[in-house]
Amino acid sequence: MDIQPSEMGLVARVAHLSKRYGAGDHGVVALDDVSVGIRRGQFTAIMGPSGSGKSTLMHIMAGLDTPSDGRAWIGDDEITGLGDVQLTRIRRRLGFVFQAFNLVPTLDVRGNILLPFELGGVRPTAEDERRIDDVIAALGLSERVSHRPHELSGGQQQRVAIARALASNPSVIFADEPTGALDTRTGREVLRLLRSAVDSSGQSIAMVTHDPVAASHADRILFLADGRIVADQGAMTAEQISAAMLRLESGAAAGAAASAAARPVSTGAHA
Repeated sequence: MDIQPSEMGLVARVAHLSKRYGAGDHGVVALDDVSVGIRRGQFTAIMGPSGSGKSTLMHIMAGLDTPSDGRAWIGDDEITGLGDVQLTRIRRRLGFVFQAFNLVPTLDVRGNILLPFELGGVRPTAEDERRIDDVIAALGLSERVSHRPHELSGGQQQRVAIARALASNPSVIFADEPTGALDTRTGREVLRLLRSAVDSSGQSIAMVTHDPVAASHADRILFLADGRIVADQGAMTAEQISAAMLRLESGAAAGAAASAAARPVSTGAHA
């Protein structure tokens, strides 16, 4: 009998996960036999050189993409092979924060924050309303609830996206480069709020980032290279993370150079 993710203290998990794009000589392996879980009540950062598979891993764990091989769970529900309707129902239990914000332009701030409830066909309870009001206040959006996205700065739009992710009190929030489009001050505020969601509410966060300072807010850092997890570390300083990333990127560059040198050179002649 399989051990359930909840018995392992995990809110999301993948086992022997692989993802390939294309076929034959033109195929690309984005993930190669990855097994990992996101722990309950923990802030996990996912890092790696460009093309290492970090965003692909997060998207599959969140049910936004499908694996070529392997299995994936959200909570104790296996999502491998589920149809769109079933996946949509499960994804309603999750929170999402993306670099592009993904706000609905015709809705005001409060309407965007309440969108998970609308899509789920449920009305917020009195407790939900109190929590949402607290989140809006904590994010400094109380004076902006009737504004639409085009009336907000980039930092304010990202705060709305975070409020929406927190609104339904999800078990896990998936964040893909949430500070990538923000100025330094706003980015640090966003990270402080994500950190607070873990510390105050016991929520779990999985965040893809290239920023060592952002990753230094995490309890755990997964490093990927060439589609595999090459290190699973506890909390690290920004300087330690920068050094680890430099080693990974140097190794990736050396590997690419070796592969290029090993490929036969076409002369254009035909036998």
